[in-house]
Amino acid sequence: MAGRGRRGPLRSQGRPEGAELTFAAYQQPEGTRTATGALLDDEGNEIMPVCETENRVFDSSDNPLSVPAGHYPDGMTIQGPKTEFTEPGTYYWVETLTDRDGGILHQGECGAPDETTFVSVALPSTGAALAIAPLGLLAGGVILAGLAALATATIRRRHEMGQRVTVE
Repeated sequence: MAGRGRRGPLRSQGRPEGAELTFAAYQQPEGTRTATGALLDDEGNEIMPVCETENRVFDSSDNPLSVPAGHYPDGMTIQGPKTEFTEPGTYYWVETLTDRDGGILHQGECGAPDETTFVSVALPSTGAALAIAPLGLLAGGVILAGLAALATATIRRRHEMGQRVTVE
């Protein structure tokens, strides 16, 4: 949903002393999403993931995360900074782990399925639920009145036929 905060996590097993982590998010060109998740242009051609400066909408490189050094055989999840996407679309996250000198130790893949956020348009509130509630109450009342009339008619018919009717 547009306007909701998003953040990209990184699962990592080992990092050297002084390593820093940054995240970037890239909004993809518009297209039609297929059932398999592929994005198609107007001619039906698949749009490949694009992670370039022109479509970057978030960059945490001005505020990198310091990450604890060590080896983590089971991995360690590092939660990225929070951001808010205000436009619907597909966003690809790319994380970059650098050493203390700025050398890239790891960089995520543009378009990785686990690093993709889909933002949809929030449906407008129509107020229909409030408008329908009185109709539901009316329908319930009509049904109850009908059941009462049916029960009364059944009791009268049995009484007229000479049957004893006991109402408990």
